[in-house]
Amino acid sequence: MKTIESVLCLLSFFLFSCGEDEKLTLNKSIYLGNELKTDGCYYSIIEPNKKLTNYIFLYKNGVVLNFVDTTGIKTLEDFNQNNLNPKNKSSWGVFIVSNSHLEIQCWSSSFSGKRYLDNSIAEIVNDTTFRIYKIINARSGETDVNDLFYYMRFSPKPDSTNVFIK
Repeated sequence: MKTIESVLCLLSFFLFSCGEDEKLTLNKSIYLGNELKTDGCYYSIIEPNKKLTNYIFLYKNGVVLNFVDTTGIKTLEDFNQNNLNPKNKSSWGVFIVSNSHLEIQCWSSSFSGKRYLDNSIAEIVNDTTFRIYKIINARSGETDVNDLFYYMRFSPKPDSTNVFIK
């Protein structure tokens, strides 16, 4: 009896831990607008004492690179020296700008072997500032936030080429 229970438990674990990542629902499209600068990156300080900062790079090809860092990067050399070259799918996504709104869609960290999409909805304050006010995720639902992101010159930027977004 214990063997059957063990097999069923193990089988259940594999069924729930294996899953296909959600597919992007936003289409990657070239960004030709001037609502936001794309020659640098945007940052938001999460915890000043721990130097925890969220960085978002927007590329003209519609791709987004989004990650959290504790080293305070300012240059591509800093980025490379701190091994921040993201090969992780959850660092990548796409974005669209419509009127004065920005939508960023990235994969979240893996949950039970599956990556869900995070849809961040932001209002564009000006070409160097945006405020994410809502994050929507199929697993956790809708969350209201108030995260201001500020532009920072960053040139050259990390390459936007990755294997996750075609």
